[in-house]
Amino acid sequence: ASIDEEWVSREFEALKGEYGGEVWCAERWVGELDLGMERKRKRKDGGEFDLPALVRDGGGNGGEPWVVPAGDGSERTEGGGITMDMVVNRAVCNPHDSTMRCEIIVVEQHFDRRATYLLPPQSTFLLSAIGPRTTSAFSTAALTLLPDSTPSAGPGQFDFVLLDPPWSNRSVRRSRRYSTMKSRGVESDCGGMMDPMRALGMLGQHIAPGGLVGCWITNKPAVREAALAAFREWGVELVEEWVWLKVTSMGQPVTELGGVWRKPYEVLMLGRKRMHQQMDGDVEVEGCRVGKVKKKLIVAVPDLHSRKPSLKELVEPLVPDPRHYRALEVFARNLTAGWWAWGDECLKYNWDGYWTGDA
Repeated sequence: ASIDEEWVSREFEALKGEYGGEVWCAERWVGELDLGMERKRKRKDGGEFDLPALVRDGGGNGGEPWVVPAGDGSERTEGGGITMDMVVNRAVCNPHDSTMRCEIIVVEQHFDRRATYLLPPQSTFLLSAIGPRTTSAFSTAALTLLPDSTPSAGPGQFDFVLLDPPWSNRSVRRSRRYSTMKSRGVESDCGGMMDPMRALGMLGQHIAPGGLVGCWITNKPAVREAALAAFREWGVELVEEWVWLKVTSMGQPVTELGGVWRKPYEVLMLGRKRMHQQMDGDVEVEGCRVGKVKKKLIVAVPDLHSRKPSLKELVEPLVPDPRHYRALEVFARNLTAGWWAWGDECLKYNWDGYWTGDA
C-alpha cells in the first residue's frame, strides 16, 4: 500500500499549528570530519574504523560474553584498550549506570590503530555480520545474558525488536555511504547469494508473546512485501505504520512531498507477536483488533546519512513496563542505553569522533 500523501500533508499542517515554533531541532555541532577510508587507514589512531570490513576480514571467535570493567566513566577500558578480535562475534555488555569509553585496537604489521567508542549505560552489543553462520551466536548470547524470565518475556526474549535493514537502494549504492543488502549478500550453501533478512527466521523465538516489532522500509512495494513476509514467519501481525517526515531545521520538508524521484519520508512498520489465536484468525492485542492498521506521523530533522530518529521515548509507552523491558535493534548502527544492538556496524555512531567533548 502506498502512502497517502494528502494525509501526511494534513497531519503535518495540524502538527505545525500545535507546535508553533520556528526551529525544529536542538542546536547541533557541525565540524570537519575525515571519513575517507583510505586516509583513515594511514592514521595510527583517532580515526573511525571500517567496521564491516574488519568483521568480514575475520578475527574473533566468539566466546563468553565480555563485561566492561567498572570505572568512573572517563577512563579507558582496563589495560589501555582491547583488540578488535576480542570484540568481533562476541557479546559485549556495559552493565553500569554510566557511559564507558572503550578503546579498541586493530593490530597491523607496522603499527596498531586505535579508536574510542562510547558505550551507553546498560547497553549490550554483538558486532557481527547477520547471516546463517552467525544467528546461532546471537541466540547463544541472548540465552546466556538473559537466562531468566520476566513478567512479559521468556529467557532470551525481547519486548521490543527494531530492524533497520540495509535495503538495496540505487542512490545509496552509487554514493557508497553504506553497504546495502545486495552488497552484503551472504554466501549460501549452494554458492549463491542470500538476503540477510532471510537468515533471521530464528528471530521469532526471541520476540516475547505480545512483543512489539518495528521494521524500517523504503518506499518500494517489493521491500514492504519482504518485511511483511518476515513478520508472518515470526508470528507478528501488522498493527501500526509510522511515517517519518524529514524536515529542515526550519520545519520544511527536505524535498517536495509529491516529488516523483525522491520522497521526504520513510515508513516504520509496527507489529505485535501473537498472544493467542481466535476462531476467525484475528488476534486481540490490548483491545486493538489486527487488520485495522493505525497510522501516525513523526516529524524530525535528519542528521547523518541513514541515521533514524531515536524511538526510545515513543516506544516505551507501548511496552508492558517502560522501566523494565528488553529491547533489541538488529542491523543497528549505534547503541542505545538499556538496549541490545546487533550488526556489523552497531558501534558506528558511537565512535567518539562523532561527538563533542561534553556529549
